[in-house]
Amino acid sequence: MRKICIFFFALFLLLSTDIQAFNLSEQAKISLITCDPGKELYALFGHTAIRVFDPQTKTDEVFNYGVFDFSTPGFYLKFILGNLNYELLQTDFDGFYSEYVSEDRTVYEQEILLSHQQLQLIYDSLQLNYLPENRYYHYDFFRDNCSTRALNTLLAFADNQEIKKSLEDTTKQSFRQALKPFLASRPWISTGINFMLGPFSDKKMTRKQSSFLPNLLMDEIEKTGLAGQPLVLYQGTIPERQTNDFSWPLTIFWIMAFLLIAEALGIKTTQKVSDTIDLILFTVSGVMGLLLLFLWIFSFHISLRYNLNILWANPLLLLMLWAIPRNKKKFIKVILLVYGLLMFFLLINWNRMPQKFPMEMMPVVTFLAFRTFNRVFQFRKKTDNKKIINFQ
Repeated sequence: MRKICIFFFALFLLLSTDIQAFNLSEQAKISLITCDPGKELYALFGHTAIRVFDPQTKTDEVFNYGVFDFSTPGFYLKFILGNLNYELLQTDFDGFYSEYVSEDRTVYEQEILLSHQQLQLIYDSLQLNYLPENRYYHYDFFRDNCSTRALNTLLAFADNQEIKKSLEDTTKQSFRQALKPFLASRPWISTGINFMLGPFSDKKMTRKQSSFLPNLLMDEIEKTGLAGQPLVLYQGTIPERQTNDFSWPLTIFWIMAFLLIAEALGIKTTQKVSDTIDLILFTVSGVMGLLLLFLWIFSFHISLRYNLNILWANPLLLLMLWAIPRNKKKFIKVILLVYGLLMFFLLINWNRMPQKFPMEMMPVVTFLAFRTFNRVFQFRKKTDNKKIINFQ
């Protein structure tokens, strides 16, 4: 009964628009196309598309979710706020395939194992979604991207409830953990992304949620039996992702921590130099905190909200721009004592917080905590008096 209702609903939608139904032959097949990650930043996580091939009618099309326009006014702001329009693009397979071959990215194909009637409904649905009034959508990296759209399209016309139920089983990985292998070769990008992600990213994914990554979707869709084994259409030569235990950001930040602590305790510098260093540190941390607060309030991306990194990247630190040059000692001590206690709490509970903090941030929090307590308690007093040398 449900299957019949879906068919007549799709038929009604097609008849109520200016699109005409196109009947697939019995020889037609629909497949999932998965492309490995590329070298560009936007291609780090791979890509998914849906291919419709019908040799009898000489149809060979790709429905490609996840297309965006770099020339969109305010592109980066709209992207980070989650109101950037992505679109569904319909193109011929040869053009699509050639693009990924030119980028030397491995291309896989998995045939969808559904009945001819179900494949027809999927194709009709894709045509309907390609209408100008339907093709645009607001992108969400974890919940609404090229992979999730492809999966949801297949599931909408698959009548196996056991498969759908199995996809709700919880995996052992969080969203953040799933990203890690794809970011291993880009440590600075990895640090930045992990800083931006809030506690939503540390929830354990369901099997369905894990399919936000194209390669994971390729694995899951085969396990469900909705698609066959992946066949390699083109074998790229881009090296496989490799984990690297050495981290440049972590190393550099620990060196910075050592130098900043040494400056406060041992290196002979004036109070003016020390004040300047603290102002730079507090200003950078405060600006980063303003960014987190802005995303917390205004972004539609749930993964960027409630970010506990705001405990150390705190907008209140910007008050030091006013207080330190004017030597407001009492005000400075009150604000920085509260801030320092937050840092201490964060350091001793680093692995017990509801959000996973990137290890690269530990040396940053360490030197911020030390410089904060140093301003409050003055572990070593500095002077601005210049030493006068008598050459007589």
